[in-house]
Amino acid sequence: MVFKENLNVFFDEFTDEVIYDNAIYFGMLDEPDEIIADNTILSTEYELKVKTSDFKKVLFDKTMLVNTIPYTVRNIRKIDDGKISIISLSKDDDD
Repeated sequence: MVFKENLNVFFDEFTDEVIYDNAIYFGMLDEPDEIIADNTILSTEYELKVKTSDFKKVLFDKTMLVNTIPYTVRNIRKIDDGKISIISLSKDDDD
């Protein structure tokens, strides 16, 4: 038996507003910190979980707004069964 999931339910509950290419979408922004360079530098990774079907045309080095804050696209990769993707972002101006 195949389990048919409704990804809209998932993204309706845990969402950040994403504006890309003049359209509004929803995703989940994670901002985990990572210690690099022999424990001397703390870096924040910006990762946006999204429905793959909403972001098929995401391009490298383009800007998207997440909760009105601008980020630059670094890469996009599918996870698990490919219905969800993670977009790696960079933020020009850290608060």
